[in-house]
Amino acid sequence: MADSKDSAEAPTMDYAQHEGTYSGFIDVSKVGTVACGNILLALVFVYQDAPVQASLFTIALIITTAIGLAVRPAGLYLCIGQFLFGALLMAFNAA
Repeated sequence: MADSKDSAEAPTMDYAQHEGTYSGFIDVSKVGTVACGNILLALVFVYQDAPVQASLFTIALIITTAIGLAVRPAGLYLCIGQFLFGALLMAFNAA
């Protein structure tokens, strides 16, 4: 039969590493969710026939998402700020 290990020989779980990985996953999920909203705003600019604004907004989206992922968790606020700025810009374009 196969040799079985006792539970005393099994390594213990590294809870600090687990918490760090989980925290990173949640931060990436938050930034990714806001980035999806920013992509939708860029598509609204295309629909409103404003290709220059859509292009600039997309370039800003890439930059703010990269910064948001680099300086977690505070980087989420930069992505949210871009979303709010884009929403205001969209409202002014519609008027």
